Amino acid sequence: MEFAFIGRSNVGKSTLLNGLCGARIARVSNTPGRTQLVNFFELDDGARQLRFVDLPGYGYARAPSAVRDGFERLVDGYLGAGRARAGLVLLDARRSPDETDGEAIAYLIERGVEPWLVVTKMDKLPKAKKKPVLQGLKAALGVETLWPTSSLKREGLEELREALFSSALPG
Repeated sequence: MEFAFIGRSNVGKSTLLNGLCGARIARVSNTPGRTQLVNFFELDDGARQLRFVDLPGYGYARAPSAVRDGFERLVDGYLGAGRARAGLVLLDARRSPDETDGEAIAYLIERGVEPWLVVTKMDKLPKAKKKPVLQGLKAALGVETLWPTSSLKREGLEELREALFSSALPG
């Protein structure tokens, strides 16, 4: 069962992958646009197996224009193949969703891929702002379910991992 990781450059896709897998399997960088290929990672809990697909980010990327132009073709080619069970759309807790985030969600839906909205970097918010930020994101995006996470503090990772494994079960 494949799950695509989608989000702005530098939203924490590779960091979340590492957190969910419990190992440094994806390269993490502070430079936006480091993920320039479609990368596959497998996670196995002994009885069940998942495949995570790390896609190039959208928005600003510090990469040559020819490489950035190829990102869209890579992502479209992968998602058009119909292999993804769901697309984890990552949103930075410190940033309001913008037009590109909405377009990414619509893009998944148009291709028959269920969007899961994962909020990263929750540890960067003061405790008093966490609930209002999540409520604001739900209202702005018109959704009921968000997956708040912090890879640094390992918050929300186990819940998300279990939900991913559970959704991969037949039936």
